[in-house]
Amino acid sequence: MNISSLNIFSNHDQIAWIGGGGKTSLIFTIAKELFSEKCVITTTTKMGINEKELANKSYSFDEGNIPDFPSLNGISFIHKRIHPDEQNKVIGLDSDLLKELSIQLHNEKIPLFIEADGSKQKPIKIHAEHEPVIPDFVNKVCVVVGLSAIGKTLDQENFHRPELISDLLQIPIGSLFEW
Repeated sequence: MNISSLNIFSNHDQIAWIGGGGKTSLIFTIAKELFSEKCVITTTTKMGINEKELANKSYSFDEGNIPDFPSLNGISFIHKRIHPDEQNKVIGLDSDLLKELSIQLHNEKIPLFIEADGSKQKPIKIHAEHEPVIPDFVNKVCVVVGLSAIGKTLDQENFHRPELISDLLQIPIGSLFEW
């Protein structure tokens, strides 16, 4: 079975992706399978700078200047700039610029995929109070949970915020995470 047979995504979608590790890979995989002609990927937080290699074109914007949408082709990765303290990360667009981008993409029927939180590449994550950063205009939220968590010890090495996972699921820290 392929993703397109599920009929759950359309070119009108503006999707926030949240949860555990694997979001970026899944976002780019779905974009390439379903929307290879035109799709925009961005973040509301931070993403690894190397992720731009997965796109056909990468755009960096500090001030306005959203790209000309008819000229967009393939998978475009749009971000604000390189993070000043983490040179291996890019920063997402400000909310006003992201809203402008959303409106223009929606009018052009170009899907927008937004990575709306980070998980430090851990398979499962429970959000803190300030997360996730989901814009109010999204029409879908996809939650990613990594099955690689099964059989791993519930600890800081294997999980993002294991103490919150422990509290929520009533699993003691240090025990095996089981299905």
